[in-house]
Amino acid sequence: MPPITPSSTAKIPKLKVRVDDLTHAGVKIFFNSVDPKEVLLRAIDASVRWLYTPETVPTRYIECSVFIEPMGAEHE
Repeated sequence: MPPITPSSTAKIPKLKVRVDDLTHAGVKIFFNSVDPKEVLLRAIDASVRWLYTPETVPTRYIECSVFIEPMGAEHE
């Protein structure tokens, strides 16, 4: 996919990713497969385009965070 250019009406917040366990095997797979910045920018852009008009788009938000943590039987 081409890089996203966020709509001009959306203010881009600080983008954060938190990884709870860097030693988990899935972390390497995730970062080799996904560009978190690109995914978050696309999600913000889609949310702005689908949920708001230029007049109603939020302007007072600080950050958008993604939390990566193990799940399933391995997590217990």
